[in-house]
Amino acid sequence: MVPNEWKRVNLDKLLATSVRNGYSPNAVDHETGHVVLGLGALTDRALDLANVKNVEATEQVLKTQLSHGDFLISRSNTPDKVGRSAMFRGELESCSYPDLMMKFRLDESIADPQYIESYLQSTKMRQYFRSCAAGSSNSMVKITKSVVEKAPILIPELAEQRKIVEILSTWDKAISTTEKLIETSKQQKKSLMQQLLTGKKRLVNPETDKAFEGEWKKVELGKLLDYKQPTPYLVKSTEYSNEYLTPVLTAGKTFILGYSNEDFGIFREELPAIIFDDFTTASKFVDFPFKAKSSAMKILIAKDSVSIKYVYEAMQVLNYPVGGHQRHWISIFVNLVIGLPEPEEQQKISSVLTAADKEIEVLQAKLAHFNQEKKALMQQLLTGKVRSQYERDSIDDMKFEPIIKLNKLVVKNYRRLEDLTIRLSDSNINVFIGNNGTGKTSILESIALSLSWLVARIKTSNGNGGVIGQSDITVNKSNATIGLSTEVIFDSSRQNYLWNTSVSRNGFTNKDESEYTQLKYLTEKIRNSITIDETTSIPLVVYYGVDRTNVNVKFSSLKSKYDRFDAFDFPIYKGASINGVFDWFHYRENIQNEKNIGNSGASNLEALLKSQGLSSEKISEALRLIESEDEILKSVKAAVLNFVDGITDIFIEREPEIGLFVKKDNVKVNINQLSQGERVLISLVADIARRLSILNYVDNPCEGKGIVLIDELELHLHPKWQQNIVENLRNTFPNIQFIITTHSPQILSTVRKDEISIINFTDDKCRIEHPLGETYGIASNDALVELMMVDPRPPLTWVNNLKEYLNLIDLGKHCSSEGKKLRDSLECELGEGHHELQKADRKIRRKGLFSS
Repeated sequence: MVPNEWKRVNLDKLLATSVRNGYSPNAVDHETGHVVLGLGALTDRALDLANVKNVEATEQVLKTQLSHGDFLISRSNTPDKVGRSAMFRGELESCSYPDLMMKFRLDESIADPQYIESYLQSTKMRQYFRSCAAGSSNSMVKITKSVVEKAPILIPELAEQRKIVEILSTWDKAISTTEKLIETSKQQKKSLMQQLLTGKKRLVNPETDKAFEGEWKKVELGKLLDYKQPTPYLVKSTEYSNEYLTPVLTAGKTFILGYSNEDFGIFREELPAIIFDDFTTASKFVDFPFKAKSSAMKILIAKDSVSIKYVYEAMQVLNYPVGGHQRHWISIFVNLVIGLPEPEEQQKISSVLTAADKEIEVLQAKLAHFNQEKKALMQQLLTGKVRSQYERDSIDDMKFEPIIKLNKLVVKNYRRLEDLTIRLSDSNINVFIGNNGTGKTSILESIALSLSWLVARIKTSNGNGGVIGQSDITVNKSNATIGLSTEVIFDSSRQNYLWNTSVSRNGFTNKDESEYTQLKYLTEKIRNSITIDETTSIPLVVYYGVDRTNVNVKFSSLKSKYDRFDAFDFPIYKGASINGVFDWFHYRENIQNEKNIGNSGASNLEALLKSQGLSSEKISEALRLIESEDEILKSVKAAVLNFVDGITDIFIEREPEIGLFVKKDNVKVNINQLSQGERVLISLVADIARRLSILNYVDNPCEGKGIVLIDELELHLHPKWQQNIVENLRNTFPNIQFIITTHSPQILSTVRKDEISIINFTDDKCRIEHPLGETYGIASNDALVELMMVDPRPPLTWVNNLKEYLNLIDLGKHCSSEGKKLRDSLECELGEGHHELQKADRKIRRKGLFSS
């Protein structure tokens, strides 16, 4: 189905020139000032301009010289590479294209070159070219000019093409930046290896706080490593699936060939190990169970007192030219010599190089994520599935008021959180639990810090949010990063926007630069909408820390007007005050009073309007506006009354002095006379509602959108209120995403299992787990045991005695001397009628073991 105002056309309808084949001259072995692209220069998404050869600039060669804006497409290649395409951007001054490529130029008055480049590189078009290719599927195949000219292109208007290109370019920048970081990290590791594995640089011995000393031994590899043949571990079936568990390995470029479901012949007893390709001499370090694919492999095992990781790294810097079809391990490598320090220094070098590997792995995972996100986004953009928000850019009278939801948080080296990725539930409630000190507050504060950039960039185009403090960088780490992924929902479209905030320790280079390109695009759309229509709603972002409970009911000088950004406390990540709600109530009550004054003259106004000849309909409308109650104040009051039992009104009185009062059980009470729990709950709910009222020009501000972070939601609340607060938040603020922490089993029993994230530390590594069983509606005691791993009974002596006694009942030994002794002790401690002993007696009767 073609979206409105889009067209499906053949590529030749978009061309300014015809499709032409290239020319392949003979290469020369000296520089001529002119090059021709090699067949491998066309990659999946760009031109590899290092893949060229020198040629003489003959007349025929010059006829195929490329200019900026020329498109190239591979007309003959293997099936997986035929149809690869890219645009030449004039990077090389004198460059031609070969016979196995075709060239064309676009009519740029109707087609944006970068849009067409992205479209031709899409999965759909690659499949089209493969399906049209002629030739054996096992060798080179070809596509014709006609196939290229008839390629079906789905294309919108030029302005929309450019907007799509603008979005995709942010991903290209992120991908390019990450690729450069990976290459830089690899070079840095290579430099480290050259220094550490040759002894040119000696690390610090943690026992002496001085550099390691002493001469290194020169030892042959055969004296450090034993080898095993892979035969017992060879995979039988090559029917691989990602759903299976056991990886099948090779020492070549494709490390993991696939996953097998074979549960026999798995190498696992002597890990870690090195797998070594006997023909190519490639090797891989393996620290997980695996099966092997090829018999031309050796499995290398370290001998006693040798760090196999150290030996593996040392093997990577051996300079041995591979030659001949021979078994290199036995014939050559066992005799090669490496420098070997003492075991302690081996371990230290290994740990440094492992840390370097981890940094590269993180960047590679980040790159894979970016590529996958871009691929998914291309699929949506280039088919018009998410077109609505791009159309909106060209329609000046439509507002952009999206729902913005956090869906992923990535934290690196922030406080105790060294390497943590959290995926949030699609629900509007996300709850974090964990023991004290596990990082719940750090998670909320990292989110708040990152979201502060969203607010700052909505306020001004170059606004700055929070910066990670030096004291917040994990000890012994050189940099810290907080990355957010948000899902932006507008009409029927959903799109992810990512940004990250990064900082390095003073004196260090930051490997992960802060990146706000996508955030800039998102906030520009919101600011443009505000410029077009000042009633555009702004999303709320607020973080309530544990110090919110310091409720101070006092009034400042009265504002004459509230600015939209008065809804935010700056800096956002430091925690919001809820005391501003009292001044706001005063402000709204004054507006209501001015209306009431107008009401007293309503009858005179009616007579005046009639005398002016106005219709009865217009007169009724004017009177309705004067007589109506302040809808905003009304909705905020309704929100409060929905949360607190027994309170039926909240209002300001000015005599004998100004104060905020509630009507509780039909009695007027100053808010300062309420309990701490009542004050905290009233203030929190009213504060959320009043901030929404400032940001939204609507009658019911509680329907406004945003993200609210609350640390220890249950503070000062009675268990009954704890059981109701989450459901009340859902219902009262339906478009707010709440991200909270709690220690309350009452709260946990009111949320579903996919809304709960359990923070645990294992081996000093932070892990996020989720409940296995359903949590919604379970008893609070069950939540305490199953989710928080806490016995509902206190850790007293009699509790342990009771457990032993109940265990004896289960074994039928409660009448033994030990059982009677425990019973006597429990009755002495608790009394004969204690309900725990009554439960024990019922248990005995159920088992049919009761005896008097």
